[in-house]
Amino acid sequence: MIPLLFFLLLLFLSLQIEPDKVLVIFFSRAGFNYNVGNVTKGNTEVMVDYIKKVTNFDSHKIIPLIDYPIDYQETLNRTNREKSTQALPDILNNLTDISDYDAILLGYPIWHADLPRIVVTQLKLLDFEGKTIYPFNTHEGSGLGNSINDIKNSAPGADVKDGFPLSGSYARTNDSHEDIKNWLKNQLGIEASNR
Repeated sequence: MIPLLFFLLLLFLSLQIEPDKVLVIFFSRAGFNYNVGNVTKGNTEVMVDYIKKVTNFDSHKIIPLIDYPIDYQETLNRTNREKSTQALPDILNNLTDISDYDAILLGYPIWHADLPRIVVTQLKLLDFEGKTIYPFNTHEGSGLGNSINDIKNSAPGADVKDGFPLSGSYARTNDSHEDIKNWLKNQLGIEASNR
């Protein structure tokens, strides 16, 4: 009986990820957000702020060289063009090295049921060999869309886990906090603080 308990304890500990080996990479857009209105901080960034608050993970925000419009329809028009041409929008603050991290929490909004092309730009700049990606996103009805396949195609060598979608309007509420903490515990084996 004791060897079995010891084995289960070792298995549990092996499933946990060291918090200092986790990096949150995310893209989020302020301005007019569907179902939310005009905001100074995008829905995904609100979610990231809470994750950082309860974990102290390092983070990197993807900042476009050319900002997306504040107007929602204008942003959709631009993202449609980027999607149809398979554009790789330029990033102001390229991240090129993630060698210090084992796990990447990748946060993004869903646009037209897809991963924003600027996130694809960032993924293509990195070496994901031996890394694990834990996707999470905000949306207003598209769920994960096609984003998991987009990530797998853009980050060869990565072990891409199931995604964690939250509606953007819900992610902005305190009610979402328990869902986020449960995701961190169930996917990464990390007990988030109760802040």
